[in-house]
Amino acid sequence: MIKTLIFALTTAVVSTIPAKALAGPGGLEVFCHKNGVLLWHEQFYTFDDDFAYRAAAYCERVEGGKATMRQIRRYR
Repeated sequence: MIKTLIFALTTAVVSTIPAKALAGPGGLEVFCHKNGVLLWHEQFYTFDDDFAYRAAAYCERVEGGKATMRQIRRYR
């Protein structure tokens, strides 16, 4: 009886844990190019994409380059 209860409780707890904790969007990669030359490249692994967009804006305003971004996935 006790083994059955422990097994049921353990199964309930384990089934609620996601298989991949980091599933979903991993973040953004930002590339900054100027005259066909890569100035810098950064990867932002965060759920708040504001940092990536600010880096792209910095590339275009301050450094006078062209920023490109792509979505990346993070697998574990």
